[in-house]
Amino acid sequence: VDVLTARDDLFGRGGANDAPTQEVIVGAYFIKDILVVRFERSTWRLRFVNNAQNPFVWERINIELGSTSTFSSIVFDKGGMDVSERGISIANPSDVVRIDDKIPDEAFDIRVNEDGFKRVYGIRTFRTKLNFWTIPDSSNTSGIYPDYVLVYNYETQTWATFDDCYT
Repeated sequence: VDVLTARDDLFGRGGANDAPTQEVIVGAYFIKDILVVRFERSTWRLRFVNNAQNPFVWERINIELGSTSTFSSIVFDKGGMDVSERGISIANPSDVVRIDDKIPDEAFDIRVNEDGFKRVYGIRTFRTKLNFWTIPDSSNTSGIYPDYVLVYNYETQTWATFDDCYT
């Protein structure tokens, strides 16, 4: 065990650089060489600045759009899509935008109780160019598991829902 590991007064040892927010980290992914971090209600990037004293800096990308569903992230080479209580958005190192303009109320119909947002899972299929999210519907108050599947065709930018369930 190296006892000097935690010493932040020595170059290359210890240290921490906390994000300047009180929110919880929900998800993170690399887009090129920048780490995009999705918090509950905001999105930040952690960027390398080549400074020996402080090699990484936190920079806020968006103050309103974060991610509420840890397993909803679907990462592309130019951004990552996430589901939150404020909508479905895509984040890249410089911007965050909602992509659910055609279905603006869909994110608000996700069941909040029974850990509904924690039960949203996303996956991408390359052959069909579709994203799938399992969603627990707010109209089913007695259920625990997801009730339907929300599908997004990222080539044609169209949406569909299926009365199906995957857990």
